[in-house]
Amino acid sequence: MNAKCLILCWLSWLVLGCGRESQEPVSTAEQPTPQETAISTPALNTSDNLWLVAGNPDWTLAEQPALYTPDDLFQYVNGAAPKYLSYGFQQLTHFRYSYKKDELSCITVDVYEMGNPLGAYGIYSTARSRDIERRNWGTEGFRSGEVAMAWKQHVYVQAMADDDRPVLIEMLEKIMVKVFSVIPGEDVIPELLDVFPRENLIPYTDRYVGKDLLGHAFLPGGFLVNYNLDGQEVLAFISDLGMPEASQAALASLMDFEQQHGKILESGPESLWVEDSGLGLGGVRRTAGYLTGVFGVTSQDQATPLLEKIAATLGKTRK
Repeated sequence: MNAKCLILCWLSWLVLGCGRESQEPVSTAEQPTPQETAISTPALNTSDNLWLVAGNPDWTLAEQPALYTPDDLFQYVNGAAPKYLSYGFQQLTHFRYSYKKDELSCITVDVYEMGNPLGAYGIYSTARSRDIERRNWGTEGFRSGEVAMAWKQHVYVQAMADDDRPVLIEMLEKIMVKVFSVIPGEDVIPELLDVFPRENLIPYTDRYVGKDLLGHAFLPGGFLVNYNLDGQEVLAFISDLGMPEASQAALASLMDFEQQHGKILESGPESLWVEDSGLGLGGVRRTAGYLTGVFGVTSQDQATPLLEKIAATLGKTRK
């Protein structure tokens, strides 16, 4: 039994209203870990879908919970479905609770099962703003006005109150605490984020794009962060192509693109300096199956130290 299975079971228990512990013995081969055992405690023993607002009779279901899969996610998020799918979306459980049965005093809770921690981090990071009001929910969480978001392991949660009345915001925060109190596993931060130097990094600008990094189909996805260099905000990225041959092909594709749409300043088998039509002046290097770059600088001298630090660290991650 792994953490992913436990999360899926938990969501199913809530939706179906049958969260009682199984009376069947667990086989020796499937004995839960102590961490998993903690998740299977009576906190999940609810016979209805009011567990997230339990203990407060003023709160009831505004509508029956709903499940969405990759086949019908578009019915709920419409045009945003492809974005979620690019992050490995598997299942969404949708709840809506009302305060004193008032249709205009509700909280919506959407629990996304993304399949892996990178997908959960990715969809969270692209929705997060820089001026977040940080909360200790999961690996990282925040509230901005009526909206709360957080992620941990494979799970990304977005909750929203109808307005900012204290009674709604208080329950919104309580719900987020309850959700993440039962999600198993340790906090997992993507390892490649540690490659970016901390100096001059703008807080809460790290994010993961699931595909078409920088708008290029030849970059499968990657990490983005922003830096403040001498008062100039610049963009740095890392894309993992896996093999040196793949990163070489991606660099060649980028060179072809810049020949048509930008201006190549310098080029070589390992690096490229360009004036990109959208991103501005920047440099790109390939290292050990990765492509990394810095854009938006005022000069090559401004970008080179940061680019060299990132490339040098990447070179040590994969021999």
